[in-house]
Amino acid sequence: MLATLTLVALGGAALAWSAVLAGRWTILSTTAVLTTFGVLMANGFFRVNMAEGGWVRVRVAGAAASIGVTAALAVVSVPGLGQPSVPSFVSLVLVLVGAATVSRMYGRLLLSRLWARGHLRARALLFGYDELARELALEVSLRPAYGVDIVGYIIPYLPGAGPLPSGEVSEALVEPRQPLPAALTATLAAIGADRLIVGPAVDPVGEHLAQRLARWAALQGMAVHVVPRFYGMGMGLDSMSPDQARGYPLVRIQRSAHPRLSIRLKRLLDLSVAGTLLILAAPLMAAAALAVRLSGPGPILFAQERVGQFGRPITVRKFRSMTVSSTSDTEWTADGRVTRIGRLLRRTNIDELPQLFSVFVGDMSLVGPRPERPAFVEHFRQRIPDYDDRHRMPVGVTGLAQVAGLRGDTSIAERVKYDNLYIDQWCLRSDIEILLRTITAVLFQEAESRRVVELESAIERMRGDES
Repeated sequence: MLATLTLVALGGAALAWSAVLAGRWTILSTTAVLTTFGVLMANGFFRVNMAEGGWVRVRVAGAAASIGVTAALAVVSVPGLGQPSVPSFVSLVLVLVGAATVSRMYGRLLLSRLWARGHLRARALLFGYDELARELALEVSLRPAYGVDIVGYIIPYLPGAGPLPSGEVSEALVEPRQPLPAALTATLAAIGADRLIVGPAVDPVGEHLAQRLARWAALQGMAVHVVPRFYGMGMGLDSMSPDQARGYPLVRIQRSAHPRLSIRLKRLLDLSVAGTLLILAAPLMAAAALAVRLSGPGPILFAQERVGQFGRPITVRKFRSMTVSSTSDTEWTADGRVTRIGRLLRRTNIDELPQLFSVFVGDMSLVGPRPERPAFVEHFRQRIPDYDDRHRMPVGVTGLAQVAGLRGDTSIAERVKYDNLYIDQWCLRSDIEILLRTITAVLFQEAESRRVVELESAIERMRGDES
């Protein structure tokens, strides 16, 4: 709603500003308005906080002015358009600042009145029932202007946890050492909450449970807010969209302000980059195909079933780098079966180029967790905590684990950790950064992999000494 109100306010102000100047700068004002609105929306300036101070409006006003003027300067730099006067720029700044501030202020006022009447209120689940969680629940329930109703508690079943909450709430008890049962997720989904508030865990087991719940809630499209560690020292109040209740910071963990829009932009990035690379790499791929054909009997492309997003089976193709074998689906490959040309293709990562076709058709993304074979997925699922969580995003040609040197004979648990870090902290900018880092990772992959293996060996020795 705030986004709509701001767009209407900015658009109306821009039209009025253009009319005053007899329409001379319609292109300039329209570009400035649309750019300002898009950047503010992408960076979460239209998120509604439970308790909002005047500083939020100051930030919105300042951002609107700087973004709009930057866009306007880009427009007037076009040859032949002409140069507006200094008063024109001043009036544009005043229009953008005024429209953004007024729409934010009155939009918030309108929402507060609707909340007070019981409309458009958020329904929140609260993790935990310690003293801090009870304080948060009382604070929220006694302040209707927050626009949030606590509709359920998720309580780790721990000895001495205190009395369970009473009243008209849905109670859900969870054994922390077990994965989230299907019955629990069905119950939580039936409650119809659209927000999860998580307090700081009191022990590693509770922290792991809170993490799993936060990931589940984010997949359901719920907004997830956490009270960070060291909240007493102000941790979390410098986030992109800070919120507070009873002085405790509530940090929204989704970095993308509009996840659905960001996912569509991720797909657009995949299509544009993969399409461009397929065109540019066509001669190289043709040469690689000819070299594979001359290297010995067998197909040019090696096709293998892998596990994609949400466990969906996909087919991944590479240039064949090994002699034909019937055991590769259930056993780790051995270097002894790699052909001479295959060794070169692997060292330069040219064997991965056919996966760009999988990106183009939507089976994969440029950046994401690397896909694994079904037999290994089932094996790792039973041994490694949170392994299934890495399937929340589309699998990728490259990923955070790969640019960190976790390739070849390196720890699967470490790869899973990096894969989930990538997903938990994902934003479109991180994809672009990983793509750029992939270039240097390919050039120096052997040295980086050696350092990773040395580090893992040292960690294993340390753990052995401690045990």
